[in-house]
Amino acid sequence: MQSLIGFGNVSGAAERRRVADLFDFAIGTQESDLRFTIPGFINLPLEKCRKVRAAIAELHEYGSKLVADHRKKMREGKLDDNFTGSLLSALCEKADDGSEFSDDLVLQNVYSFLFAGLDTTSTALAHTLVHLARHPEIQERARKEALSVDEISYDTILSGLPFLSCVLKEAMRLCPPVSGIGRQRELLVPIKHKGKTIGRGHGIGNSSLVHMRNKAVWGEDAEEFKPTRFWKGEGKSVSIVDPEMNKFTPFSSGIRSCIGKHLAAMEMKIMLWMLLRKIRATSTKEFASGRYWSLAIVMLKPKNGVTVGVQLLDL
Repeated sequence: MQSLIGFGNVSGAAERRRVADLFDFAIGTQESDLRFTIPGFINLPLEKCRKVRAAIAELHEYGSKLVADHRKKMREGKLDDNFTGSLLSALCEKADDGSEFSDDLVLQNVYSFLFAGLDTTSTALAHTLVHLARHPEIQERARKEALSVDEISYDTILSGLPFLSCVLKEAMRLCPPVSGIGRQRELLVPIKHKGKTIGRGHGIGNSSLVHMRNKAVWGEDAEEFKPTRFWKGEGKSVSIVDPEMNKFTPFSSGIRSCIGKHLAAMEMKIMLWMLLRKIRATSTKEFASGRYWSLAIVMLKPKNGVTVGVQLLDL
């Protein structure tokens, strides 16, 4: 699905699968091994490093050819419907002033889109199901709201089902799929913080996982699953992507916040609405309490997937 949205309906399912596999391997391998955070490590003559470099090279070669072919077809008016609505088509379009992205910039933007959508939505839903299974009373309240809406609409997704929005926000507060965001800043002057000096060119990282469990920010119940902390009042909408004065940062915030946050929010809300109307999630012994997730370089994922009991509802 990620390659289909990013590159369009290319030659066939096998090629789309290859693109997705290459991307998953290159990102997943680096994410699971902290050594890849060391500058230059990827260039070492180690087997794992060689495989990652080969995957990146093949992906870049394939993507570069695709962008060049796509632009040629656009110029010749031979582009078919397979690319309609793809990110590639949108990025290759010229702006009103006639300017356009370079081939390399188009490709890098597609890669960014693919990475941003790599398991993030499904991981957030997995965390949500675990928390709902652990808190059946909250799950029943969410189900009651889901059952009150028979047909989902664009307006409902954006401003309706406020408690479902609260549930999703609280699950992402405790378990943000992307656990932290790094920023490289060229400091004009050194910064002193708690007796330490941060010099020019240092990498500055923000851990959403730590920040969104900080009791100084969220109160003494910061470690508890409490969706009502986002409740605005009866009849008032709750935005999943609202950073809450920069306290809620699973999508980051500001001008560099997640470009796909609104799409992700809609996907999660629709899926949760559908699931709550069909199943009741119950907690298994392994996931009844305590920490069930593991922290990689970027992603916060459940260990070995998620196991919850599922009871089909006959409503």
